[in-house]
Amino acid sequence: MKQITVAILLLLCSTCAFADESGVLVVGVKPAPPFVEIDAQGRIEGFSVDLIAGLAGHLDPPRRVRFHTDPDIPSHLASLREGKADLGIAATTITADREQWLETSVPFYKADLAILVAVQESRMSIMMDFFTSKDFCLFLFSIFCFVFLTGNLIWFAEREDNFSKNYIRGVIQGMLWVVVTVTTVGYKDLYPKSAVGRLLAVLVMVLGIALFAISVAYLTSTLTVQQLRYAIAGPEDLYKHTVAVVEKTNTVTVLKRMGLGWKHQKPVKDLNQALEMLKSGQVQAVIHDRPMLQYLIRNEERGKFVILDQGFAPVYYGIFFPENSPLRKPFNLALLRAMEGGQDSYYYKLRRKWFGR
Repeated sequence: MKQITVAILLLLCSTCAFADESGVLVVGVKPAPPFVEIDAQGRIEGFSVDLIAGLAGHLDPPRRVRFHTDPDIPSHLASLREGKADLGIAATTITADREQWLETSVPFYKADLAILVAVQESRMSIMMDFFTSKDFCLFLFSIFCFVFLTGNLIWFAEREDNFSKNYIRGVIQGMLWVVVTVTTVGYKDLYPKSAVGRLLAVLVMVLGIALFAISVAYLTSTLTVQQLRYAIAGPEDLYKHTVAVVEKTNTVTVLKRMGLGWKHQKPVKDLNQALEMLKSGQVQAVIHDRPMLQYLIRNEERGKFVILDQGFAPVYYGIFFPENSPLRKPFNLALLRAMEGGQDSYYYKLRRKWFGR
């Protein structure tokens, strides 16, 4: 029995020694552009790829890396548990659930969940929405109140000379006079004869010019806003629509906790499928990490899609290790050193390379 135990210990020691001598670490990755990009030929690049290679080169002793690829997040994390990789990196969110059975580094990137929507394109739909909006109705009501009030005043001042003494008929004539005076057309060449009427005429013309300018500015700005209007304006609107989410990701968990179950979620395999569903109108939004959504639409026609400024649920990316991994502390130290030094540090040089900031 003792001989068997000694043999096992010798085998383990020889294996570890071989790993140290080779200086190669197996790093698990999965597609998560621009953090990890894997092309058709199997070439691997990205922010996380450069970062982990640089950190490994600054260990003591320095290590080289060999990549083990998985198609999605469940298989990526499973490879760490099953010993297929020494550590893993992509754009993997640090969560309480994952921390229970894996270990993580300090965060190397902070992001948030964001909402990608399509900009409304139908001009007819935009115009219909505008002319039936509450704001436009309020705008028309304000103009009516101005015309009605000044029409009453001018009728009261000029009812003896220029308008019918009958209230209804006279006020209608007064309102018509206000409209044509503001538009400089003139109402039957009617000029106020009383001092009060003349004063009202001046006020109507001055206020009319101001009202015209305000009206033009309002209509222009409102129509511009309408053209940039989205079906979803923020997280509070998600409950009214169907959104695409990449299955088996942290996004699914977050949305469920917000009360957005499968009734509102449309699971997809990847972000490319989600974008196609958004284009076809099968979903009204795509929910995912902001940097990956930004990368997703980089080549799309300008103004066709937009990522809302208002995000939610901050997320932190980390390097993942099997439990009790001796690599965790060395990589944490290397990562912290790489981030020190501000804009001139190795870490921020990589950020500028991949994100431009």
